[in-house]
Amino acid sequence: SGRMGHAYLFTGPHGAGKMQTALAVAQLVNCEDASGGAPCGVCASCRKIASGNHPDIHILALLEDENAIKIAQAQEMIQRTAFKAYEARVKVFIVRDADLLTREAANSLLKTLEEPAPNTLMLLTTAVPEACLDTIKSRCHVIPFFPYPLNRVAQALREEGVVQDTAVFLAFYSNGCLGRA
Repeated sequence: SGRMGHAYLFTGPHGAGKMQTALAVAQLVNCEDASGGAPCGVCASCRKIASGNHPDIHILALLEDENAIKIAQAQEMIQRTAFKAYEARVKVFIVRDADLLTREAANSLLKTLEEPAPNTLMLLTTAVPEACLDTIKSRCHVIPFFPYPLNRVAQALREEGVVQDTAVFLAFYSNGCLGRA
């Protein structure tokens, strides 16, 4: 219908494609030629997002040598939501592994999730939705991700040049998560 919510929580196992989907959504809402309901992948905006160099796409993630996403990181992201976009139609803020937010960091996001700035989209990902605060989940549209059927994972691996026996083994070992395979 051409309408989107302001916040989504992608839930599912590690390697199920949550982060790739978040980046694809960021491309879709900012693509200069999103004909057919998919990002073109070749316009300047799509290329910048794919390379991680778009000034209006922000990713909040666990810092190296840390065990949680701290409140200072969350507050920095919240401050960025108030700024005008440099070149995007929609500023996108991705919280990778939202279950790793400290309670203080998660609570600091609540007002932003409830009353987002105009032309702002919040995408959160988690493999452990039960570790996310209920107040976070209640402010987001929850989108579950499920593992692929093993035969589809094996087929995708074969298309990448993996031999049949290895592809079947990796598909089984990955529990249907193509990213793990």
